[in-house]
Amino acid sequence: MKCITAYWRFIKGNGRVLSAGFALCLSLLLYMIFEVHAKGESRYKVSSESVISDSKTGLEWLVGPIQPTSYNKAKAWVIDCKIAGGGWRLPTWEELSGIYSPGNGRYNLDPVFNVSTTGSMKSPDGREVGMLFVWAESPDSGVLRNFFFSNGSEVAWNMRDLGIDGSLAFGVRQSSLK
Repeated sequence: MKCITAYWRFIKGNGRVLSAGFALCLSLLLYMIFEVHAKGESRYKVSSESVISDSKTGLEWLVGPIQPTSYNKAKAWVIDCKIAGGGWRLPTWEELSGIYSPGNGRYNLDPVFNVSTTGSMKSPDGREVGMLFVWAESPDSGVLRNFFFSNGSEVAWNMRDLGIDGSLAFGVRQSSLK
């Protein structure tokens, strides 16, 4: 109630800050209005074609076939994918780290991504987390990159390991709505 009273005094006082306590109250009030409202809405929306739109980054995501695949097969899948008009590519490691969400779901990934793998491990806080590797675009021609969602780390492979079927494929593209 004191915050509301201080806010009223601020308005009646022609916008002059009346006290440091008032500034704190105003900050808390704005936090409650904007932060609580924002938490009520998911940053992700899923289309009828299973395209996941991320309002935070302006990217659109598509989860590939839920089976471990090689880098070459993953790359071919995103290039050939025509879902929702095509234009998909493998995500960068940085883009994958942007959807990494520690403590969120079994894979540290929002459940809207609807993935499942068979392996699991214990996280540092003792939770059981799924072992989820996703291929990342590899700009260095000598190294293949994965994002490991169990702990948010990078896993690098030598190019001679191109045939390893150990990671999932995600497609990503810039949203056409942004």
